[in-house]
Amino acid sequence: MNSQHCCKCGKYLPEGSARYIVSIRLFADFDDNIEISEGSEGDQDSIEYLLQCLEGFDDKEAESYTNDEMAFLLCRPCRNRFGRNPLNKPGCDIKSGERHTGILH
Repeated sequence: MNSQHCCKCGKYLPEGSARYIVSIRLFADFDDNIEISEGSEGDQDSIEYLLQCLEGFDDKEAESYTNDEMAFLLCRPCRNRFGRNPLNKPGCDIKSGERHTGILH
């Protein structure tokens, strides 16, 4: 394994040092509702509008707007900070030992 650096603080991580990988998956959240404006023909207009928005994008680029994955290498102190406050919001540190799942819907 090659020596690398922490993606957050830039600290050098020599071979054999503690290192952590944070893997993030971003994907579109569809709540089963499609807004239909008055006078439209419903689903067909919505689908046509979506297709117009995607024109000009190749498949990979279009997919990146709905699904993306990334990974970051962290040193121990940055991993601990990330674990306490993954969204880096002021005043939102999670107490040690608590699990944070966030709120979905």
